[in-house]
Amino acid sequence: MVVVVGVDGSAESARALAWGTSEAALRGVTLDIRYVMHLPVASPPFTDPVTYAEPMSTLRGYADAVLAAARGAAFAREPGVSLTTSIDYGQPAEALISAGASADLVVLGARGLGAFGAIFFGSTSARVAARCSAPVVVVPRQHDAERHDERTRSQSSQSSQGDHDPSWTEVMAGTHHGQGRVVVGVDGSAHSDVAVRFAVDEARRRNAGVLALAVYEVPLIDRWKENSIFYTDIENAARAAAEERLTETVARLRLPQDSGVDVEERVVQGRAAKVLVEAGKDASMTVVGSRGRGEVRGALLGSVSQAILHHARHPVVVVHSPRASRLLDAED
Repeated sequence: MVVVVGVDGSAESARALAWGTSEAALRGVTLDIRYVMHLPVASPPFTDPVTYAEPMSTLRGYADAVLAAARGAAFAREPGVSLTTSIDYGQPAEALISAGASADLVVLGARGLGAFGAIFFGSTSARVAARCSAPVVVVPRQHDAERHDERTRSQSSQSSQGDHDPSWTEVMAGTHHGQGRVVVGVDGSAHSDVAVRFAVDEARRRNAGVLALAVYEVPLIDRWKENSIFYTDIENAARAAAEERLTETVARLRLPQDSGVDVEERVVQGRAAKVLVEAGKDASMTVVGSRGRGEVRGALLGSVSQAILHHARHPVVVVHSPRASRLLDAED
């Protein structure tokens, strides 16, 4: 098995590479570093259908430079890691989804260089997180790196396409793999079952604990404001239901080998995304299902998962229920 990391030369993909490199070393698996070459083309308006693209040699030179820098930075971080590098062609999301079919994890930065790497949240990262069969880790930018990132992005946009960002090693050195608890959202859905099982496995691997959060929200409509007793009854019922779902889910999914993993169960009133982002500030990662209870049927990435990916400051792992079924079956 492998940990797949998508890189594009940006500081964001350097952080993803740093996290993925440490994760591959922790798991004892191969690090698979991939650059996806998506050819930019343009057709002049009101003319014959002629397209223009950058010379292939220029694009390939940039890709080779990025992979060489990534390889060197990965070995500098984890000298003993086993790794491979490759160039894929086509739509970045499709290429990474395909690579993830046989992977332990797919790791991406939240954003990238745009037209060149196309690994930026709202496009590739969101699509891969929504559709990849493997768990997808999105590594966001950090507060203390924002000023450096703006400088890096400006330099990258002004540099020639054959150059790569020289600050990768610096960015990777400042990216921590994280030793805090694993935070997971629990709502009783099949997707949250996957998230809980994944979170406990990761906590056991890291000798860490788990914070399992069940979040409930009670809408405050006008007539309830006039009758606080009625509102209190509704709130108590919602809290009791959340507590029951949380307790049942954790008890059902814990296995004998999880006995050494401390799992704190916590029920909180509020908006799920906000609560999970806040709880994940000091966590090694936050784990969420691709969607949960109440999401539109057929939606591949639920609104809560999207909001957490947008606002989190620590790595977020998105997992899917089909993956959980296979994991649970394998452990029976």
